[in-house]
Amino acid sequence: MNGEYATLSQVHTLADQADLLTFDIFDTLITRRTLHPTDLFALVEARAHKEMGLSIAFRQLRVNSEHNAYRIVGGGLATLDDIYLELEKTARLTRAQADRLKAIELEEEAENAYPRLDMRALLKTYLAAGKRIALVSDMYLPSDEIRKLLSRCGYPDNLELWVSCERNGIKADGSLWRAFFKAHPDENTLHIGDNAHSDCRVLTEMGRKALLIPNPAEMLQASPLYPNLRPFDDGTPGNSLVLGTLVNCLFLNAAFGGNLPLKDAASAWLGPVLGCFFHWLVDQADDSLLLFVTREGYLFQPIYQRYCEARKVPEQPNCLYYASRQAVASASLRSETDLNALVQQPFTGTLGAFARSRLNYGALSEQDAAVSVELPRMKNHVLEMLAPYQADILSRSATAAEIYREYTAEIRSVAPGKPLTIVDIGYQGTAQFYLSRLLNEKIAGRYIFLNEYVLPRQLDCPCDSLALTVDSMHPVYENLLFLEAAIQVPYGQLLYLARDGKGGFTPVCNHAAQAASEVATAQQGFSDFVTLEGRWAERYGAAFRPSLALAEEIYISLIRFDRLPPDLLNAFRIDDAYSGNGMWVYEPSTHTWRSNDVKVPLSFLEGGRLNRLKYQMKNYVKKHAPSAIYEPLRVFWTKFIK
Repeated sequence: MNGEYATLSQVHTLADQADLLTFDIFDTLITRRTLHPTDLFALVEARAHKEMGLSIAFRQLRVNSEHNAYRIVGGGLATLDDIYLELEKTARLTRAQADRLKAIELEEEAENAYPRLDMRALLKTYLAAGKRIALVSDMYLPSDEIRKLLSRCGYPDNLELWVSCERNGIKADGSLWRAFFKAHPDENTLHIGDNAHSDCRVLTEMGRKALLIPNPAEMLQASPLYPNLRPFDDGTPGNSLVLGTLVNCLFLNAAFGGNLPLKDAASAWLGPVLGCFFHWLVDQADDSLLLFVTREGYLFQPIYQRYCEARKVPEQPNCLYYASRQAVASASLRSETDLNALVQQPFTGTLGAFARSRLNYGALSEQDAAVSVELPRMKNHVLEMLAPYQADILSRSATAAEIYREYTAEIRSVAPGKPLTIVDIGYQGTAQFYLSRLLNEKIAGRYIFLNEYVLPRQLDCPCDSLALTVDSMHPVYENLLFLEAAIQVPYGQLLYLARDGKGGFTPVCNHAAQAASEVATAQQGFSDFVTLEGRWAERYGAAFRPSLALAEEIYISLIRFDRLPPDLLNAFRIDDAYSGNGMWVYEPSTHTWRSNDVKVPLSFLEGGRLNRLKYQMKNYVKKHAPSAIYEPLRVFWTKFIK
């Protein structure tokens, strides 16, 4: 931003001296959810196709018709009716079709109008103080439609209103201003607007006071976010609505700066990623029973239900299903061979911690429990130490397996005979793998991400995901700790299921730190954003396609450029007892996660040769490293290369 824009103190100083305050409307008091004003026409085009079966290049035809109307009637003086008369001729529409398209455009103006919140507060403050206010705009919309937009955005709808198409003059050449000042002679006025020419220069040359404020588009171009987001500025409904909401309604909405509420910041940060996932999940609909597995399912299931309601599509049969990799892995132990497989997985800590987190076994002697181990390096030693306990471990596992089979039978009663599909974040599908073994059936899985080594495929279980971690750089996956921290729930990790003595089942969880209130507030925010995307998908049909690439760019850029509230970042904590890492804590000042002696920096790809080489190395390992050594290599990467 440069010094030509007014500060809030300058506004107050001059406004206090003025008899009459005037404001521009569009991009000053009101903005839109679309990134650019003409992107609104792409939404009209989508609805015309969906609702009218009309397949025309409406956006371009609408722009051309406006230019023609301005040429015929006079720039700034053409009305919306004039524009649609031109469109009717140019596109060879019937009168009924043109009228319906015009009605849709007005509906979209109303649907996507959004106030600039600090400007609304400023206007209302001066109105309450008794200051006289008028609004002046170069616009083709009639004043009654503009008043509807103002009212929808929380402004008074009875302010004095001067609109170019009704006043036979425009601001840009001074004719509208001359008519205005003729009606308000000898009054000390101050105008506030976002157009450097028609809202500022024209007035100062007339000897009138005017202050220039930035509009969101100008603020975006001056922002470090712009180079990263610019490739997605393509005018498509999906990208325009997501970017427009991010820029115009949230992060760059305020003309005078200020902190964005935590809920709103989180909405724009993680909402688009989850919006992509739930859009994809609904598109995969089949006849199965969806199991939203804990802990993420506690959050994901209600988001899914809200999304389906907003998109007006039926939910698949679904339920919250108590399962964690720890609970189902320990319940699926059948033999010494299974124990051998478990000690192949990386772990650093005490033998007691390993037994509790991987075997749900807490009956080791004090002496044995205190022994420090590192797996898989010490696998033979660990197996030797566990040998005296093996029969007891397997017996308890058999009991846990029986409980899971009974629990699953009860769950299935909501959708008898339907196959099961796990819904989760993903990675390797560990819970799906062990649950399939435990139940002796091929359970399917649907995930945000899957990597190269998907365990359930060893059992020929179907696995699908929104994205694969080897197909391209995925900033969410590369910085997964942020996602994990943002979806923390109000209870610890599920350890095992127990019978409650009343014919039901009780989840037994550890006592990990509960989710902070800031995290709960953030979750409300991105749940709201996913619901908003559901409404867009219903409203615009197939034309609305959310972009995971854009969502991931937003996810990483808002962290990288410190646009998330410090209160949220400081609340990020992740308990990783399963891997022996203890508690992960994020340090915003260094963009680094720390846990015990391990640190993981923020990872992003910015064209640097070193970063690209590291990324290529990682994907080579993912594609070609034997499964047996994949996890040790991943740990080495995290500790020493990433």
